[in-house]
Amino acid sequence: MKKMFVLVLLVPILTIALISCDADIRSNIADFMGGLGGNVYIDNGLVQPNTADAEAAVAVIANLGTGTGATAVTAGSSSSEFGISITVPAGVEKILKPQTTAEQTTFKNDIATALTSPTQTQTLLVELEKPIEDAEQKKAVEGTVAVFNATITKLTTDLPDGEVKTALANLTLDPVDTTQTITQGDVLILQMMTNLISNTVATLNTVSNNNIGGLTDSQLENNQTQVLSIVDDALFTAQIAEQLSGSATIDFSGQLDLASLLGNLNKGSKASRGTIELTDAGDFIGTINNIIPDLVELLGVKDGEYSKADYQKFILNQRAYRSSIEHALSFAKKGNLTSAQLQNRGVSFDTSTLIKYIFAVLMTEHHDYWKSVASSDTPRPETIILAYLNANPKLAAGTLTVSDSITAPTIKGFDYDGFPAHLTDTTVAKKGKEYIRAIINNLIAINNIGGIAQLTEALEDFLAEDFDEWFADLV
Repeated sequence: MKKMFVLVLLVPILTIALISCDADIRSNIADFMGGLGGNVYIDNGLVQPNTADAEAAVAVIANLGTGTGATAVTAGSSSSEFGISITVPAGVEKILKPQTTAEQTTFKNDIATALTSPTQTQTLLVELEKPIEDAEQKKAVEGTVAVFNATITKLTTDLPDGEVKTALANLTLDPVDTTQTITQGDVLILQMMTNLISNTVATLNTVSNNNIGGLTDSQLENNQTQVLSIVDDALFTAQIAEQLSGSATIDFSGQLDLASLLGNLNKGSKASRGTIELTDAGDFIGTINNIIPDLVELLGVKDGEYSKADYQKFILNQRAYRSSIEHALSFAKKGNLTSAQLQNRGVSFDTSTLIKYIFAVLMTEHHDYWKSVASSDTPRPETIILAYLNANPKLAAGTLTVSDSITAPTIKGFDYDGFPAHLTDTTVAKKGKEYIRAIINNLIAINNIGGIAQLTEALEDFLAEDFDEWFADLV
């Protein structure tokens, strides 16, 4: 096992190191669910809280994929429900209906208003945790993912090579396991993704004069207003995914030496095969201990018990968050949009956004690797997750010390030896060196919108001076 792969495994733990060196920099959205505290009159029952916006949003969500909120399709026939003609995959009978512009505006306003109030946010999130029982709604959810992915495949076939094509490819979703609990929140994020891709296709048709295959950078630059509408949709979707994944509730604040961490990325570790010594982790061991128990719960593990449904929900929303951020950044770059045009448009960019983005990248890459090596003899994700936690009880408990180490367990039928190839083999994973460089450039772009100068400088120095050696060691 390469020494840098050991570091990659540790990155989900160390992502909080990217937060900042500046004690005055704090996340604007790390505690989006309500850092303002409660209202004394509401808390004591003297005034009935206003939950009208949350209730309006919940009423719409309950009807998504049913009645007028669904569209019937025929497997094997052509469909243009998402704006581009595709062949409906086998077994698909109905999908979520893309909302009209007016419906989207009302829906977004209700959700956005609800999320500005702790009381309304709580009302909304409680409702979104409820499972859907309607068999037809479940069928629409399953069909939507299949048609959505077919649409992405068609788009990435038609579009010229480049960042927009890559960003669109990353929107691909995992199939939904309908034997597991599907919540109202799952339906919501699928509707947001459906609207996002439908709006994107409509905009690309407009700016390219209905010739998506011939789309040029100049067409995007000359139509900034339309491009900004794509960015707005993507960032709003990212905001919702952040809430539904649970990452919005985690405090990613901490005081760590970012420059030191980045400066050591290309150096040898003290790790033997599969073991990470924490001798030099003194500066951030406390932050690791504070944050890991929360992250473990997001992975579907609570009190030592694993929930496949919770993990499925987590991955769905982590993928939606990551791909929506990348979607927005790619179109912003191609449209030559300024930082001023991007700030405070659905996602308030700051150093916390960096952490949540890279965490989503690492979680989705690990999940994709697990899928890529899956076979009848390969352990499922829950086996791998629980094996690591059982082998490292102090990690899950948040009680690590610098004298401890993190040990990779032996898992029958599975190892991480192929993970570097998953990240770097362009013929298999369609990734490679430029794929990883693009992720770091995304971090720089996020930070340039609402971060701190020394962070951009550190990342740029890493790309210029250490990245090639780091990548060579990885592969």
